[in-house]
Amino acid sequence: MKRNKGKNINKALSLVLSLSLVCSMFTGFSLSAFAAEDDMAAKYKGDYKAPVVIEEDITQEEFNDDLTEESLNDIVNSFKATDSYWSQFSEPYYNYVDGMTDAQKELYNKLYAVLYELIDGGSDLTEYNKKHEQYLTLAVTQSGVSKQEAQSVAYVMLYEHPELYYLETLIKVSSTDEGDISVQLGVYPDFKDASERESASATIRSSMDSYLSQISADTDYDKEKQIHDLICDNVRYTSGASYNQTMASVFLEGKSVCAGYSEAFAALCNACGISAMSVTSAEHEWSQVYLDGYW
Repeated sequence: MKRNKGKNINKALSLVLSLSLVCSMFTGFSLSAFAAEDDMAAKYKGDYKAPVVIEEDITQEEFNDDLTEESLNDIVNSFKATDSYWSQFSEPYYNYVDGMTDAQKELYNKLYAVLYELIDGGSDLTEYNKKHEQYLTLAVTQSGVSKQEAQSVAYVMLYEHPELYYLETLIKVSSTDEGDISVQLGVYPDFKDASERESASATIRSSMDSYLSQISADTDYDKEKQIHDLICDNVRYTSGASYNQTMASVFLEGKSVCAGYSEAFAALCNACGISAMSVTSAEHEWSQVYLDGYW
């Protein structure tokens, strides 16, 4: 069983300050758990790549076309993450942070359903952002949230769900004059096709199973130490690693930077019943882990 994050998240939040990147305050709760303390941020540097946020205006007609898109509704209505192998590597953020509005939670769930559908295949991606050289996911629409709230939900997907390994660091938020929102995330070009993701997922799954089979300690501390040591022993730090902002670089190539290390660590900890999350500064990403009653 996982630790009860709901009872202990305040201890984690007391360790961190407000995120100075794209993420600010939701109504009723913050995502400050992803931000590092100022003194730590100044001391530690890495090859973390902060997300690029694109904002654009769309017409109400364009928004309505996305809202009624049959494929989006089909994906959301059939979503069953708990039945999937990949569900063990994270849990919904709102399970342990209070104050999310119904509209924010609805956007979170729809966006997660669309992203989750892509892990083992799903549909080929065709929309391409030439400037940033990334493909874009299906647009997920929502009413009743602000642009900043939509960005924050997208940010959670990038850093609280390491199993979404194919995501790059691009957030696109489109809005109408009436305040309706559309959200898309960037995808590495190598993972634009369903067949490519299906193949990558099979390899990543095999690698993760190999790691998990070697974790045999009795206590959470010793399990966490085994996970830490396994990653250190099997992964080389290099800025030239492909997909190095996700755990894909760790499990596909055995090389990564801070972001890949952090997300691979969090995924394996969560699979072993140990709550873990990634935290960021402007230049670095690392992890917090919940052990023995505190973060």
